[in-house]
Amino acid sequence: MDLKHMDLEDLKIDPEFEAEIPPLTEDEFDLLKQNILSEGRLLSPLIIWNGTIVDGHNRYRILLEHPEIDYETLDKDFPDRFAASAWICKNQPLKLLMNALPTSRSQLSRRSLLCVQRPAHHIGCIYTTLIALIFAEIDYAILRFLL
Repeated sequence: MDLKHMDLEDLKIDPEFEAEIPPLTEDEFDLLKQNILSEGRLLSPLIIWNGTIVDGHNRYRILLEHPEIDYETLDKDFPDRFAASAWICKNQPLKLLMNALPTSRSQLSRRSLLCVQRPAHHIGCIYTTLIALIFAEIDYAILRFLL
């Protein structure tokens, strides 16, 4: 694992990547910020692909507010944006499950259908979405469509 320190100004946010996972609530964001400030550094690196943040959007925003915080980046080598998107889904199952509450069911089902439209070799995204759908007790018809 080759960790480095990229300048924050050199990083960019892709709205599609950021939208892969439901946003934090204000309380969750505040707790994350408090934890980072108390540590004085990020415990997990920002995951980057071609200068674009793949994982760590909220941590990035906190770093912009607090440039004194120590951080590292990890540059991943994906063949294309679909592979990067699949990696996001595959590596975020807990966030998907925690956000699979009744208030976010429609958002989750829309995201699920978008994942299914991606190339078939990105099974991680579909698998994670299926788990989240089952957890959220989404309508059987959607599950049938996904299978």
